[in-house]
Amino acid sequence: MRFVVPVPSIYTRPNRKFFGGKRGLTWLNMINDQGAGLGAKVVTGTVRDSLHMIDVLFRRDGGQRPDIIVTDTGSYSDVVFGLMHLLGMQYRPALADLPDQKGWRIQDADYGPLARFARGKIDLAKVKRHWDDIWAWRTSSGRWAWCSIASRCGTASTSTRL
Repeated sequence: MRFVVPVPSIYTRPNRKFFGGKRGLTWLNMINDQGAGLGAKVVTGTVRDSLHMIDVLFRRDGGQRPDIIVTDTGSYSDVVFGLMHLLGMQYRPALADLPDQKGWRIQDADYGPLARFARGKIDLAKVKRHWDDIWAWRTSSGRWAWCSIASRCGTASTSTRL
């Protein structure tokens, strides 16, 4: 959820798309299938939700860690999709504008009606080269903020070749 904040705060940022000419913040909320709140996090109003979604999962206030995660489009990124798989969770983002999204595949195969969607190719040689880093991140969920791992893996990052 996004809110305009009328007073100065370290979490507020300007974002014309969401707040007009004002400053605001984002509140990420995790609920279970019965609608009970399990955790939340306040983040600046301009970052992608996906960078902080996994932090909310691991720093929840109670309840078991979920097996299936359903989010809106704002919490989707390819990096988070991969991290969720490594963590053993099913990730089911509700993607808006599906024709504009890109799916990933390992093999060249006939995907039938999904062929246009599955146009990204996973480089298994790169995964193999960086497997030690991937495994270290997977086992370090209590030591690192997942949003920093996700941002290090982003396309604009120069801190890792992965």
